[in-house]
Amino acid sequence: MPNKVQVLVVDDELDLSELTKEFLEMRGDMHLECVSSVREALTKIAKNHYDAIVSDYQMPMEDGIQFLKLLRGAGDKTPFVLFTGKGREEVVIEALNNGADAYLQKGGQPLAQYAELGHRIMSLVGRHRAEELLSESEFKLQHAEDVTGFGNWQMDLGSMTISMSHGTMMVCGLATNNLSIAEWQGIILPEYRSSVERSLQELIDENSPYNLDFKVCRPNDGRIIVVHAMAEYDPDKKIVFGVLQDITALRREARYREIVRSILQILTQPGTLERSLQQVISSLKASLGVDAVGMRLKLGDDFPYYSQEGFSKEFISKENSLFGRGQYKDIGLVANCQPNLECTCGLVVSGRTDPSNPLFTRGGSAWTSDSFPLLHLPPNEDPRTSPRNECIHQGYATIVLTPIRSNGKIIGLLQFNDRRKCFFSLDDVESLEVIADNIGVALLRKKAEEALKETESRYRGLFHNIPVAVVLKRNICNETGEVIDRVLIDANQYALEALGVSSIGDMEDKGPGGLFSPETTKMMIDNVRKLKGIGRSFTEEIHLDANNRDYLTTFIPLENDYTITASLDITERKRAVEALEKSEERYRNLMDKAPDAILVHRYGEVLYANAAALDLYRADTLDNLTSHNILDLIPSEDLRDSLDRIKEIEVCKKLPPREANLIDLHGKTVSVEVISSSIEYKNHIAIQSIIRDISERKKGDLALRESESRYRGLFEMIDEGFCIIEKVDTTPNEPSDYRYLEVNPAFSTSTGIAEVVGKTIREIVPDEPEEWFVTYDDVLRAGKPIRFERSLVTRGRFLDLYAFPIESEHQKKVAVIFKDITQRKEFEETLKISESKYRYLFEKKQETDRLVRIIESTDDAVVGKDLNGTVTSWNKGAESIYGYNEEEMVGNSIFILAAPDSKDDMKSILSRVGAGESINHYETSRITKDGRRIYISLTVSPVRDDHGMIVGASTIARDITERKRIEEALNWQVRK
Repeated sequence: MPNKVQVLVVDDELDLSELTKEFLEMRGDMHLECVSSVREALTKIAKNHYDAIVSDYQMPMEDGIQFLKLLRGAGDKTPFVLFTGKGREEVVIEALNNGADAYLQKGGQPLAQYAELGHRIMSLVGRHRAEELLSESEFKLQHAEDVTGFGNWQMDLGSMTISMSHGTMMVCGLATNNLSIAEWQGIILPEYRSSVERSLQELIDENSPYNLDFKVCRPNDGRIIVVHAMAEYDPDKKIVFGVLQDITALRREARYREIVRSILQILTQPGTLERSLQQVISSLKASLGVDAVGMRLKLGDDFPYYSQEGFSKEFISKENSLFGRGQYKDIGLVANCQPNLECTCGLVVSGRTDPSNPLFTRGGSAWTSDSFPLLHLPPNEDPRTSPRNECIHQGYATIVLTPIRSNGKIIGLLQFNDRRKCFFSLDDVESLEVIADNIGVALLRKKAEEALKETESRYRGLFHNIPVAVVLKRNICNETGEVIDRVLIDANQYALEALGVSSIGDMEDKGPGGLFSPETTKMMIDNVRKLKGIGRSFTEEIHLDANNRDYLTTFIPLENDYTITASLDITERKRAVEALEKSEERYRNLMDKAPDAILVHRYGEVLYANAAALDLYRADTLDNLTSHNILDLIPSEDLRDSLDRIKEIEVCKKLPPREANLIDLHGKTVSVEVISSSIEYKNHIAIQSIIRDISERKKGDLALRESESRYRGLFEMIDEGFCIIEKVDTTPNEPSDYRYLEVNPAFSTSTGIAEVVGKTIREIVPDEPEEWFVTYDDVLRAGKPIRFERSLVTRGRFLDLYAFPIESEHQKKVAVIFKDITQRKEFEETLKISESKYRYLFEKKQETDRLVRIIESTDDAVVGKDLNGTVTSWNKGAESIYGYNEEEMVGNSIFILAAPDSKDDMKSILSRVGAGESINHYETSRITKDGRRIYISLTVSPVRDDHGMIVGASTIARDITERKRIEEALNWQVRK
């Protein structure tokens, strides 16, 4: 019976019920069940489904209408027919008022009566089923509209009304599903109404496609959205059927994604920071269509406009500084006696916004789509601090101020002003916050690149201007580790001049054979082998065939088979010695005045000693020295070597310089460098020794080794990964590859890869994309550094890299400094997924407290003073650097710190700042509380009052004493 209509008959007259069942089932399309009471009926209904119910009116216990009330009260809408012998009008009315679908009076002809009852039941069941199907369809349609963001609508041209689905009401923010056409046009923004009307008219008149985008203002919340609408026209019914969809989010995401891409492209291009940021501002104004855009960046304690477009000169002049007008900490400043930053901009850059107030967002922005009501707020209800209201007075209705952050600190803000109301939504503001965050990251990177270029240029200049010929080479070794050749890596200008070439490329073209004789080449390789064997620096005299000059060359070992040679031209000194040998008188005069000690002796007996030799041995007179045998003035451990060298001189006539020790007449051991040769003196063969006191140089060598160790320690300890790679020679058909020559410990930490030296990139990570090799090839080809970010695919890490060539364009080496930014990238992805969560976390108080503590604990000295030099503020960094606490300095003169030779320097700085000049990275010295001289780098900015008058100076000082010591050590090495 699955296809038959199921009917429940309720009647206390069972004979009549059975008769009803018999007649109706004869139709063949019904199945009836009969019960005699309402209680039985309810039990049946609880267990079974019935398509219709036929009930008597008058029954024991509960009557038919009470039964009907119970069903309808429980939400049961099953078709209900009251079939009774009672024909009173009030019963009929009560039945119909309580939800009965039909009323039929018993009596009359049975065939006609049951035919009518059967007809009524089938009609009611058919209608009920149709209503259920319609309700289900409407529910499904509404659910589909809710999920997809679609809605449908119908425009009746006869009644000039529009009826709308639930989806359309939700999209457009409507409270009713029926509007007049005029009311519908009222929620469309004015600038779109004509195009919407024109498209509708063309659809009706010409059957042209109706497919367009336009903006509406939602009546329920005032939010402006973008909708996409399509429609068709039925000319017979004069009805337009249409659908629409909210595409606001899609439009906004695509729009702001393109804006971010454009901004990052600008900031990664070469050029000054000022030019790049002005291009960013112009791009933002053009792409957003906003009236004015400005960028404030931190300068000292203030946040003036760095670049802007669209604001008047008058506006910038009034609003450039955020300093309060004579307001200080005791009436509402931030910490450390900082000037009060006024207006809403001051709140945003100070990080003091309240996200619970609708004027502010959880990301720290301030915004309004209608600023004019703010003018009428009572002061106790205004969430802003010292509002100036200049933006509002200029007629700007929409205002957005979003902070620019770098490393968690607010360094500026972006300002967007437009005279139109509701120009931006909250979603737009959140997208602008993402833009500001990207600008903050790009700013940090660009400043770091400029600093790196400056450092590289400074040290490259130092290398090329050292007045000593310095050459860096890499040793080529055979299978046993023996040096068989050397490859030129770099040479400074003095070395190029000594070799008679203009560039390193010329040196490579000539090759070793074109610059040195085979003997000299062999001697150089032998010295490098010696260097590798002893593992420490030594000095040797060499002759250069290229210019026929002699050099005192120090060979210095480096790691990974690199060597540095520092050569001092001693040609003139040697020629002077040779000239002395030609004429004894001339020789004696020159020797007497020679700065080096000169002795002529035979078998230890002193025959001649110049003044420098007397000073070296601390002898009062020549007789005082000649009374001693100089062999007795040689330490016992060196005596055998000295006797052997005397025998060698008799054979070789001349020995190269050597280092030795002697004992002066007071018993002090002195380190010396000795050049000995055989000469004829007063018709007898004797030995001439030129002796130089190298005690100080020895100390210098020790200091140099300690310095080198310290530098190596710094190299090993830096957080950034560092490596030097060299391009491997390949055939034209083979892909590029690079070999690791040197890495620091942070390399393994940042990449997760160990033991790479000597191996190629393709050996270690064969599945990495070709972009790595293309980038390094570009560095070598262009001879310029490249900054880029890239995923290390095989290790699941993301790196920020700076690659630069360390040779000329003919060389193959690239140095790479990089940092693991995986966590930052993951954070950025998390930010994209859950922007609100990110901003919520940022606003937590404990995070704000942590940032404040970081700022307050800076190591730099931050000092404020008036134009007379009286100290007005003194932070913990200043106390740490100078030794004076705040109580000792505030109110006293800054000249307490002046070194004897820098007081005029301090006066000059105050005078320059008083004239409006800012001083950046000025290096000088100061005297600390304990009397030490320290070196500092100063950044000094003028401090102005409310009228723009300069009333003092703000100074940030960084201790660079250690860096100065390193520079002095390098300079000492160069001089050596």
